[in-house]
Amino acid sequence: MAGALSLNLFKTDQTLFNERLHHEEMKTKDLTREQAQELSCPTCGARRGEACELSTGMRRTNPHRDRLLHAAEEFEREKIFLSTLGGRER
Repeated sequence: MAGALSLNLFKTDQTLFNERLHHEEMKTKDLTREQAQELSCPTCGARRGEACELSTGMRRTNPHRDRLLHAAEEFEREKIFLSTLGGRER
């Protein structure tokens, strides 16, 4: 009985994890490179407005995943904040 219970909990946790990954992937796909560059990169330390770097010092073609996720969270937070102000946007 305990084994069946833990198996069900594992499946539930895995489902929630997969849904979270899908949601984060959808948020990051909507961002442009310029929007992601509005924040510094937590992975490589690139400053605002600069492209991310590879470990060799060369520019990356795309921002690091953490930078994209952080930018998506910030834009979502701003969107929620603006909606509380009566839907006025910039």
